[in-house]
Amino acid sequence: MADLADGESIEIQGSSNNTYTLKHSGGIYSCTCPVWKYQPLSLDKRSCKHLRNLRGEDAERERVGDAQASTRATARSAGSSGTGSSGTRSAGTRSSGTRSSGTEPKLL
Repeated sequence: MADLADGESIEIQGSSNNTYTLKHSGGIYSCTCPVWKYQPLSLDKRSCKHLRNLRGEDAERERVGDAQASTRATARSAGSSGTGSSGTRSAGTRSSGTRSSGTEPKLL
């Protein structure tokens, strides 16, 4: 699986056609998606499907430990509990990067 070098970031297209930025900085992996942003965990223990797709399930499980197992179950149940007509929250502001046309990550 691919990985990000320290200081590297990429843009990926999410499943709802939103563009998210994945970043690795000082040992912290981050994503601009709402699932990553609103997790009640320390920054070094947060993950999301975009990071798991990029780095692989095993690498993310090793990095965050068991903290993600309960968070994923909570996120799934929250999505079906009437959080809005689509079951999702807005991602807020986006970076001014160029939107890629496919699912391939774009190096920034």
